[in-house]
Amino acid sequence: MISITDLKSNTGYALDAQQTIDKEGRSRIDLYADHAVKVAAEILALGNKYLAADAYYGKMKFVSVIIKAGFHIVGKLRI
Repeated sequence: MISITDLKSNTGYALDAQQTIDKEGRSRIDLYADHAVKVAAEILALGNKYLAADAYYGKMKFVSVIIKAGFHIVGKLRI
């Protein structure tokens, strides 16, 4: 699920939800990155360029796709 947070009202709103269906040759990270790219234009149009993510998403495979989509990623990254 991808949500947007309104910091003034301290409220989160669901923007898009997608069931994860395993596909041959595709990891879950690939599928989650594709989901974020799918809604990127809508999120960027709202003036939001930051994507907050759990440490699980701190993999280069995910981060590189998110950056190419125009986002800055906020989260706990391991080096």
